[in-house]
Amino acid sequence: MPADDQITSVAWSNKGQHLAIGTNSGDTQIWDTTHCKLVRTLSGHLGRVSAIAWNGSTVSTGSRDRMILSRDLRASNSITHRHTGHKQEVCGLKWSFDGQQLASGGNDNKLMIWNLKS
Repeated sequence: MPADDQITSVAWSNKGQHLAIGTNSGDTQIWDTTHCKLVRTLSGHLGRVSAIAWNGSTVSTGSRDRMILSRDLRASNSITHRHTGHKQEVCGLKWSFDGQQLASGGNDNKLMIWNLKS
């Protein structure tokens, strides 16, 4: 991470081997905590990454750019879903226990539920 960048969010993977770190520059870093090694850097956001949630091999990130990106880390071009709807920064993300729905909260005081099947 560049010296002038900052960590703005963190989330452990479901099994605890990986840690996702969101940055002020809009990148998300995936770290292997067993080997203390950066595995991958994900770009795509135009503002800070303010929320992260894991669902198996999928990591979802919410940003100041009002966008939610979900990525399957098993694929090289990993963006699987782009969710838009918030009018302000996405400040919270949480997957349902069955992994079929993603809840997001924004600074616009809206709660949105995203269904993977629709």
